[in-house]
Amino acid sequence: MYTTNINYLIIPDIHHRWKRAEEVIKEVGPDITVFLGDYFDEFYDTKVMQLETAEWFKESLSKPNRIHLMGNHEMNYYDEKSPFLCSGYAAWKPPIICKVLKKEDWLKTRFHTWADSWLLTHAGLSMPLAHPYGKHKEMLAMEEEKAKIALMSRQGHWFWQAGARVDPPHPWPGGIMWNDFYMEHIPIPELNQIFGHTNVPEPIIKAIGKGYMNICLDTAFTHYITLLNNVPRIHVYDKKLASDRKKRFARHVIM
Repeated sequence: MYTTNINYLIIPDIHHRWKRAEEVIKEVGPDITVFLGDYFDEFYDTKVMQLETAEWFKESLSKPNRIHLMGNHEMNYYDEKSPFLCSGYAAWKPPIICKVLKKEDWLKTRFHTWADSWLLTHAGLSMPLAHPYGKHKEMLAMEEEKAKIALMSRQGHWFWQAGARVDPPHPWPGGIMWNDFYMEHIPIPELNQIFGHTNVPEPIIKAIGKGYMNICLDTAFTHYITLLNNVPRIHVYDKKLASDRKKRFARHVIM
């Protein structure tokens, strides 16, 4: 039974929607805010958007009650020579972002965190990559340190390994920054998770046995979660935005 009385706010992939994030933070007044990653890249983004988001991100990273997870899109911009390219990348973006965000800023990000019993990552941890004996906290803490070293030296790490959906020859699921909810994610028994990354029309919940669940929250920030005493509550940012997005999904239009 969790009785931490810590009020968490969990914000999914924002893709430049940082003003909305600040609005929600002000309204909720959480003890701790966790961002699930993907701060940059959106269709038709501009140089002004890149600069403003980078400046906001740098300031947000300095706030002690905020946790910023790395998303796969951030892998494009922590270094002007970053080899990790994904959708939305353009060669003109890194020089703008890297003028604002330096190595010491990126080192303030994390690849995973915990909110009560809930594991929070950008894309979710799939069972084939979990610890075989359930020591997920110990395993992820150790791998977090390895990943930070690998990131700064532009080396590979399974955290950002693409899986079968992106790299078909590979049979394994993507790491915690690339795991696809529909095609690759296999829930881990007795492990609660909240993550984003996979574009969904509305938050999707997978129940795992009695009292455990996985929640995919990447709805273009039309939803967010508050979590208190281990109980998550899904909120709608704007009912019309959420409804319009769901209709567009029904017409097979990708946002």
